[in-house]
Amino acid sequence: MTLGLTLINSYAVGSGGASSVVFSSIPQTYTDLKLVASAKTNRGTYKTDAIWVQLNGTTTGYSGKQLLMDGGGYTSNSTTNPLENYASADDSLNSGNVFGNIEWYIYNYTSSNYKSISSDGAAEDNSTNGNELGMVASLWSNTAAITSMTIIPGYGTSFNQYSTFYLYGITNH
Repeated sequence: MTLGLTLINSYAVGSGGASSVVFSSIPQTYTDLKLVASAKTNRGTYKTDAIWVQLNGTTTGYSGKQLLMDGGGYTSNSTTNPLENYASADDSLNSGNVFGNIEWYIYNYTSSNYKSISSDGAAEDNSTNGNELGMVASLWSNTAAITSMTIIPGYGTSFNQYSTFYLYGITNH
């Protein structure tokens, strides 16, 4: 079996921030997709922020189960937000060059079946509580092939300068 990882597109947020990042016209020639982000948002209330990923511009049909860990212990919850991972971005309460990191893996994105997605992220809260870590198993209950992704902050209104996003196609032959 040969596996291949090909960069489809990338985006780096410039000065002034960005309210969203869009990857459109995603080629239908790969088996799976991998989205990688290093991000910080302008949210200023909690030290970390979620990132949501809308597939094909759709805000409905999502379900997920999150496992979160921080300095206070473990929690688990359900979400219907678009591919939400709460432990994925730092916010403006963290000074300096502190960015959260996350990866989403989207299986069989061209299939006419519902789409399974897994994600794991770590957001540095720069305090005695340490990192916030999150793992999410998600399902998009839609049979359409994925042709675009819109990435938005979960609770802030924009991504800060120097946030980066990379979309890869994975060939599994």
